[in-house]
Amino acid sequence: MVQVPNQEPEKDTGSLPSAVSRQPPTVSDPPSVVSDFVDHLPEEPQPLIQKRPRHASEKSTRIILSVILLSIVFLLAVLYVAILFRSEPSKHQPPQPPQVIVEPPEKFSEPEVPEDTLEPEINEPDAPEEELEADLVFEKEEEDEAVEETIDEEPMDLPPLEPEPPLAPQPIRDRVIVDVSERLELPIAGLKAERTTLFDAATTLADYAGVPLTWDVPGMRLFGISLDRPLKLDFGESTVGELLTVLLSQNQLAMLVEHEQIFIYPIAAADPVLYEERYDISDLLQQDSPPQLVEMIPHLIAPSGWQSQGEGGTGSLDADGTVLIVRQTAINHREITRFFEMVRSARKIPLLSTAGKSPQEAERIRRELFPERYCEETLDKPLTLHYGTPTPLADVFRILEPVLKLRFLVNHRTLNEAQVPFAQLKGTVHVEKGTVREAIRKLLHSVDSAELTYRIVDWNTVEILTRDATLLPEYGNLESHYYGARLRKQTELTAEEMIAMLKNTVEPDSWTETAFGGTVFLDRVSETLFLRQSQPVQRIVHVWLKE
Repeated sequence: MVQVPNQEPEKDTGSLPSAVSRQPPTVSDPPSVVSDFVDHLPEEPQPLIQKRPRHASEKSTRIILSVILLSIVFLLAVLYVAILFRSEPSKHQPPQPPQVIVEPPEKFSEPEVPEDTLEPEINEPDAPEEELEADLVFEKEEEDEAVEETIDEEPMDLPPLEPEPPLAPQPIRDRVIVDVSERLELPIAGLKAERTTLFDAATTLADYAGVPLTWDVPGMRLFGISLDRPLKLDFGESTVGELLTVLLSQNQLAMLVEHEQIFIYPIAAADPVLYEERYDISDLLQQDSPPQLVEMIPHLIAPSGWQSQGEGGTGSLDADGTVLIVRQTAINHREITRFFEMVRSARKIPLLSTAGKSPQEAERIRRELFPERYCEETLDKPLTLHYGTPTPLADVFRILEPVLKLRFLVNHRTLNEAQVPFAQLKGTVHVEKGTVREAIRKLLHSVDSAELTYRIVDWNTVEILTRDATLLPEYGNLESHYYGARLRKQTELTAEEMIAMLKNTVEPDSWTETAFGGTVFLDRVSETLFLRQSQPVQRIVHVWLKE
């Protein structure tokens, strides 16, 4: 047996792996292996983990990580607070429709029409589901891919110069008579809303009772009453009629029940009292003389309300230097103020109503004075719209409103008088790469039970009504507008010859010498035509002037 002499172990200066030990090998190890192993051992043992000196970059990294961690904690805290108080009302929240607190056991519902009163139906294959949905596509500047089916387009979306022949009346379902007075007595436990609008509040009550509303938006606009006026509601137990009356009176409005609907109008518009106002028109008289303006006003503003017109009116106006002294009703004074601003706009003179106003307030005033300009921009937008199956007009407009940001109102007053309830009207439309104006016109023209048209009543609102009603003075649909055609520079015709040609070409029957007919004047300073006509006729005049 070979024995290895005892050796004094060296001091351990570091940790070594368990496989490398400084203990002497056992006697079973071969000497050559042991000696070779010992010879290859390092003189000083090396630690497994060596410490490195810290650098400045490591400290910066730790600081950045700490900041990020604190930021995350802060964001989580903010998120928690937001969730905790999310139910609190905020001024920045969009208006919400009011909510009925407690509904009565039953609402009024439209009675079903007996089957024997319905029109006979022709069995046809069901239309594919795709045709029931609107294909609403806003046009892009890029060229779209060609469609598989091409639709024969009608002429330009401009009204024809010749009046369209009246549509033959078609049988419709028996009308359901609405007892408005009875439905206004419907009890309601309350109506609350933290932030809503005048339109939403009144519409909620009307829909709850099943009663249609008609708004006098042009009259409301003259008195600065907007459908979008913000409101906070907190009504208690009452009836629909009482709540609607209080809501309207708080906003200087009143309602009239007629023709199975409710007509809402400004209280001041029905005031028959004459007020005297003095209008300083010195800026207009720098280019003109009072006689022309004095002559234009009684023909363009409420012709039946002036003594000079011989229609039983009591209003008057006199010139005192650069001041016009006018005695008229409150609503006619608003119309006269608007007329003078129209003349200033036509003559490129700064508007008095926007002087000293902020840009936002001045823009709002211009929208109220000239709503047609702003609404025309929306109506001229490109649009593709297809409804192959007869669809209720209410459903089509409900889809278009949020997309176009355009409100569609219905003049139930005129439709009910013509015995064509709006809820029963259906139409079809096919417009490929057309305009909003063209789509609306074709949709209304497709209705076979009534001859419908539309008019602009606010910068973001159009109204659907019967075409016959636009020519009736009791509906106040003859409106003043001006067109800067400058025709005298484009033709050899005199002003009198041009106006005579216009009256003989465009809807000749609508121009009369009475207070209830259309009229036209030429402002010689600005070479601008001022018209008092219905909007459908004005659209035809606009086309005629372009041609």
